[in-house]
Amino acid sequence: MPEKWPQVALGEILTERNETPDPALVRSGDIPIISKIRFSDGEIEYRTDSETNTKMILIHPGDLVLSGINAMKGAIAIYTPETTQKAAATIHYAAYQVNKKKADIRYLWWLLRSQYFQDILLQQVPQGIKTELKAKRLLPVVIPLPSLNEQMEIVLAIQKFSLKIHSALQLQKAAIQENGQVVGSMTVSLMNSYFNVSKVALKELIRDIRYGTSRKADSDPTGVPVIRMGNIQNGTITFEDLKYLKEPSTSESNSFTLQKGDILVNRTNSADLVGKSAVFEGNGTFFYASYIIRLRPDFSKINPHFLNYYINSPIGREFMLANKSQLIGQANINSKKLLALEIPVPDLDKQEDCVRQLRTLSLLQTNISTFQKSCLNELDALLPSIVSKIFQGEI
Repeated sequence: MPEKWPQVALGEILTERNETPDPALVRSGDIPIISKIRFSDGEIEYRTDSETNTKMILIHPGDLVLSGINAMKGAIAIYTPETTQKAAATIHYAAYQVNKKKADIRYLWWLLRSQYFQDILLQQVPQGIKTELKAKRLLPVVIPLPSLNEQMEIVLAIQKFSLKIHSALQLQKAAIQENGQVVGSMTVSLMNSYFNVSKVALKELIRDIRYGTSRKADSDPTGVPVIRMGNIQNGTITFEDLKYLKEPSTSESNSFTLQKGDILVNRTNSADLVGKSAVFEGNGTFFYASYIIRLRPDFSKINPHFLNYYINSPIGREFMLANKSQLIGQANINSKKLLALEIPVPDLDKQEDCVRQLRTLSLLQTNISTFQKSCLNELDALLPSIVSKIFQGEI
């Protein structure tokens, strides 16, 4: 830290409030209750109800509010309501009045949420970031406190960096979203070139369709692994977090054993995921759960990967959304409606060529996505690093 900055105990600039809210005003909702302070941005969220049996503290507009349990994860806020309304919180929070003649509350907010301050705590308060940060532990901590003008300059510098990084993050997120749509758009483009061929209903392209087992599976790996709707991700099957079915009967084995080339379709899920599909290419014996429809393609007519790309394309998604049934919290597509999906079916050589192009594009998209997410993580980590360097006087 710059040597010219005075070192001041927080107790010299912060005064803990020890007021209790009027229970009647809390019950009536005139004094809102803090539910939590978000780690990511220090914003306050409030309870939707006003019933409480816990002791409460009173918070005034302009107070610095800390979660004693989660302060070092970023749960520190400046209480700034649109009116002069006061707020309440449980005794696991603390509210502090700031001495405005000595400290800018925004400077303190950035400082206390920084890695730099966590390092100070480790030096000055043993186990300070592992136990509840009460006033008796917080107020003796010594921090660098430049003049008010310098504090405001520091805040402005951080805010400028924050705005630039936020803009970069938004651009990066938009790029990730656009990249995620590339394969779908390319699928439509390729399929459009086949629209001069006859469209065929899905029911004409498969040998069998069946719902999965409704018997409950568990985590005992001695049973037969069961593919569930959560295992269908981004047009492929992930074999993580599997459940297993114990002692399957011969009838179950005959009905639910998957074969390579089978297509699994989510028949029940959220509206944006219902109808998503993947091709099974696993080795060994696998079953599938009841929330999945298994399609067994007629390989003499349709390439399963061609069909899978089509189902997951914008055209297929539009069909699913138009034909889904909305349940409470979930959507459903039944086998009858699914079988009505019409698909342009060129000859198998053209299907294979289409699949080959889309696989190449998917691999490129995955590589780009990995790079983009790495950049996003670096951007997320950039502001905390800059903030710590500013408080250390390196910027």
